[in-house]
Amino acid sequence: MNEPNWFGRLVLKNLLQVATVCGLSLLTLSGSAHAQTRNRYDVNSSSIKLGFFTPGSGVARQAGGSQILNFEVETVVQYIPERNENSVFSIGYIERDNFRIIPVMLSQITHDNKRTSSYDYYYGYGLGVFSSRLNSGGAITTSGSTKNLIGAQAVMGLNLTESTFVEFKYLYPAKYDNQFIGGLQFMFGMRM
Repeated sequence: MNEPNWFGRLVLKNLLQVATVCGLSLLTLSGSAHAQTRNRYDVNSSSIKLGFFTPGSGVARQAGGSQILNFEVETVVQYIPERNENSVFSIGYIERDNFRIIPVMLSQITHDNKRTSSYDYYYGYGLGVFSSRLNSGGAITTSGSTKNLIGAQAVMGLNLTESTFVEFKYLYPAKYDNQFIGGLQFMFGMRM
């Protein structure tokens, strides 16, 4: 009857990890913020995102679950006003149980500069490195070691206000031990 509450400890451990990453990111980003109001496309403007990742394969879902909490920090590294595009550098963190992806991406984002829609949307693509770990047992086994995989992402987002937005991403890294570990991300973000 005195069985340890492993689920509660696991949830608490993951929440503490996310809170630590959020806190460190906020400290880092707040140190570089300017006193004046910034345009969301200005170089060095940053944002933080929190959401869920849904793995696209059964092996990845078995190792980490069907909904995995994720966190991401990004900063604008270049803005091209003539094309209403910006280049964004981002680092994410997705981990649960025996599954982890840390995407380090450089993305090209295009904004609806002609406002052809009543919605303020954006879209783009990115390339980068996925530091990944998948420890799968059962019928299909994987090494469980950390591997750096080249990959891409497709991005689509909607600005809700000047400082808040929702974003969908499809992550497509190279295969890990011949297993697909990419999937769909949904995130809520806030610009700083």
